[in-house]
Amino acid sequence: MNSFRFSSFWASICAAIMGLLGFSCSNDEDMALMYGTPIADFEIKGVVFTEKGNKPVPDAVIKVMEVPVPDPYFPEEDITDREVTYFRTATDNQGCYSATEGLLPVGIVKVVCVPPEINLQSDTVLIRLEFVEDGNNNNPWYYGKATAEVNFSLKEKPVER
Repeated sequence: MNSFRFSSFWASICAAIMGLLGFSCSNDEDMALMYGTPIADFEIKGVVFTEKGNKPVPDAVIKVMEVPVPDPYFPEEDITDREVTYFRTATDNQGCYSATEGLLPVGIVKVVCVPPEINLQSDTVLIRLEFVEDGNNNNPWYYGKATAEVNFSLKEKPVER
């Protein structure tokens, strides 16, 4: 029983010394880099109009989505159910849209335009976002802001006979 108390005493002393060494080896400046989630801002804007007649398309739904990447461990898995929509907006009466959002910094996004009229075809564009630091943010996880302009010229659906 005495040896148990003696060993637990030394274990407590060793634990206290290791704890003090751990605190003395830390650097407060690097602690901010240890944990966090990368963030970025982006703005995507543009105009939606008809290919025939260049008329604006009001109330078209614009979705900015993640481009799904196949899983290297399960290549046969269907990746279409893993699509993530970052934001959704609609065009105004002049066919214009604009959205500013914050998100994880991704390189390529898919911009989808779904017209409200059934005689027009939907359209999809892949764009690469280039993030530029603005220098106003002290967050080490902030990647900056990306801006892009995506205009859609929607085609009419072919007439089925």
